[in-house]
Amino acid sequence: MSKTVDTFRDGPTWGWVAVSFESAPAEKALVVLLPYWCSLPYETVTKGVTVFLNNVLLCELVNSLPLVGSTELQSLDAVLTEQAIQCIKDACKKCESVSLRTISVAHVPAMEAIAISFDMNPATTPTSPPALLGPIPPAIREFQAIVDAWDFAERILKRSDESKRREGFLDFLAYMSSRVPDDHPIQEIRRDLEAAILTYPTREKLIVPRPRDPVAKDYLTILPIGCVLEGEAAPTADTLADQSFLHSGVRPPRDGVYRGVFDSASAKSPRWLLSWTPHDGAPPFPVIKAALCDRYPGVRADPLSDDCAPPDRPAAITPMVVSPDDAPPIAEIAPPASFGDDERNLISDIVPESLDLEDLKRERTKIASLLGEHGIEALAWHQGFHHHEDSTWGIFFHSSRIDSFVSGVYAAMLVDKRSTRPSYGFVAAAVLQWIAEHEWFHARVEAALSHLELTSGTARHLPYKDNVYRPLLCKSDDCLEEALANHSAQHALTSGRLHAATLLSQPQQASLARALEAEMALMPPGYKAWQKGDDLAHWRRLASELTCGQPSAASSASPVPLESLLLGPLQYDHRRDDIAWFTYGHGRITSRLLSSPATLRVPSRHELRSTLRLLGYECRPGRGKGSHEMWFNRDEKGFPLPARDPVSRLVFDSFLRHTGILSKARYIAEVRSRL
Repeated sequence: MSKTVDTFRDGPTWGWVAVSFESAPAEKALVVLLPYWCSLPYETVTKGVTVFLNNVLLCELVNSLPLVGSTELQSLDAVLTEQAIQCIKDACKKCESVSLRTISVAHVPAMEAIAISFDMNPATTPTSPPALLGPIPPAIREFQAIVDAWDFAERILKRSDESKRREGFLDFLAYMSSRVPDDHPIQEIRRDLEAAILTYPTREKLIVPRPRDPVAKDYLTILPIGCVLEGEAAPTADTLADQSFLHSGVRPPRDGVYRGVFDSASAKSPRWLLSWTPHDGAPPFPVIKAALCDRYPGVRADPLSDDCAPPDRPAAITPMVVSPDDAPPIAEIAPPASFGDDERNLISDIVPESLDLEDLKRERTKIASLLGEHGIEALAWHQGFHHHEDSTWGIFFHSSRIDSFVSGVYAAMLVDKRSTRPSYGFVAAAVLQWIAEHEWFHARVEAALSHLELTSGTARHLPYKDNVYRPLLCKSDDCLEEALANHSAQHALTSGRLHAATLLSQPQQASLARALEAEMALMPPGYKAWQKGDDLAHWRRLASELTCGQPSAASSASPVPLESLLLGPLQYDHRRDDIAWFTYGHGRITSRLLSSPATLRVPSRHELRSTLRLLGYECRPGRGKGSHEMWFNRDEKGFPLPARDPVSRLVFDSFLRHTGILSKARYIAEVRSRL
């Protein structure tokens, strides 16, 4: 168990060489813990650079640095070279200044100190101010201006030539400007400076005492909150970071911006510095959801479902999902919104079983009837938290059906004479993002209803689904949610917001849009009416249905102008990472996304069972708690695997640590490739 380090009360504590895990995992930093009463250089906070003269801080720094060539330096395994250390020490002896770049500044209340991280890399990036909670208070800026004026005046008096001192006095008058009132402290410095210049022989020092520098305590209101922890040694930086997060008391996903460094010198008892800048924008949607579920639990269905099936359909339609015992494996992926260079290489290599035109068309016929009956929900579906447990709340992609759908779209593009032959992989990624846009619209609808429920205290989602959505689904073009969901997807494509589509040429993008329009024309009523989204009146009709829970077509009242519920700007911060995205079953396209650390979130339970077998584990029935399976290796080291699929991210993280794999990248490279 981690514990808070004792408070440092004897002055600055230097010599803690650490590794940053915020953006550059190998970045070396020097951490100083500065008690409240110590001076905190103004430039450290405002400009991101600290200039040390031969003062107390620099002396503390030099005295605490390891001796050149010592075993202590070698044990740090740091980029902090012997030459860099010697340069600092030589500058100190010569009374020269030394500049360090500030990485972060944080307030550590438990230690009554300020934690400052300095970059110790020889080749560093340009300086920038560290993250703060707000602007520098006017009182501190004013205080620092007085200190700077005093230092300026002292430098003028040290000039050897009288004419240069008088020239400096004119510069000082311009520096302070006419806006300084007569009773301002700088006026006292001006009068002292003027008297010193006019006095013969000229004085070299001011009579007015130097004002004190701002101290650490002056900045507390604008600094991120931090904590210092220590605990048992861990093998990697990622593991140390994870553990410090778990024990810090501040939680992701969007409570704020997290930064941190860990001590690489203390092998037996490493220390972590974790700082946190609170989120100061609109409330994140997870906060809206949590408040709604806590305060008004009756707005959700009772009981909640824990299966992973498409939305309910009219009774005459054959269920699309097999029994839970035979359900395909489910894995979690990152939102398919953009692809980095690594993922771009992955998707560019996707190929179908056959590129023959007739084979592609036959592949499309496998899902023709499903698309005609169920629309895009045959390919993917959104499971809202109003009807489902949190573990099964998310957006699901039916992997094999998406492969078939992409084959049909690609076949249509091949026969389009207005375009050249496109890359199958880029088309596949663009179609996947297009489908994701449709389902994301459903998530936006649920988010809008959730915000209405929280502000009104009355149920909106269940009445809308029961009275409007389900009665009209696949039966009428008045099912506006599906019409506008298709319109949102198509608009994202034609407006250039689909990242993967931008990898295609302009003629190929136009060809893809035509192929998808043709697919939508074959879908059920509602889906095929996607062009209604061009008329603002239909957005207002849907907004009216969401607010009153009744079909707008049956009402004689004019639709209310509340389209901002869906079009924004929203009163809450809703991001794609706020909801889980899952793959359902096996498929060529989605399997590619499961082969990259950037897009894989959690593999399926089926895959984890196969991995455990590969690593020499065996399942012992009856040993697990409840429905959990208990797996043991040859050393009798046990791992409990939940029966539910998908497993949570916490289970997967625990699995990586338990097996010593530690990272997703290593899991994909060394384990998944062998399954």
